[in-house]
Amino acid sequence: MYRTARVASLAAALSMAASEGSFAQTSIRPSDAETCLAANRGLSLGAPLPRTAARLKASDRIRIIAIGSSSTAGLWVMSSAATYPEVMRRELAGLRPTVRIEVINSGGVGETIVGAMARFERDVLAYRPDLVVWQLGTNDVVWGGRAEGTSIGSLRASARSRESAPT
Repeated sequence: MYRTARVASLAAALSMAASEGSFAQTSIRPSDAETCLAANRGLSLGAPLPRTAARLKASDRIRIIAIGSSSTAGLWVMSSAATYPEVMRRELAGLRPTVRIEVINSGGVGETIVGAMARFERDVLAYRPDLVVWQLGTNDVVWGGRAEGTSIGSLRASARSRESAPT
């Protein structure tokens, strides 16, 4: 009995000493967003975002519109809080706590590029966004179709016309 109690006391003392040492070595773990940003520092959009950068620098409100298909709309997620636009909003708000980040989800189930372009004025530009995140092409590819009448050039021209529009 005495030996068992002594072994238990020794085990408890070793356990406490080990845990105290691990507290001293524990570092603060970065958020998933910070880890992702650190891993992709060299990643570029290929175009400057001066309007968005200026608003971030001034800690102004940033309005982001997410447009796309069911991946954007959140088909198959249990709540709107689990959609990628809402997760993006929370992560950005955590990274920039002094900026009011507003994300509007304009996703549509079954959306195609042509369908999204047809509703762009109403469901994107009408909100006067600072930034647009466009998930596109999935349904066009899955359904074996083509985005007739669309090209990277026409998408870029549309984006450039928006950037040059008065705010």
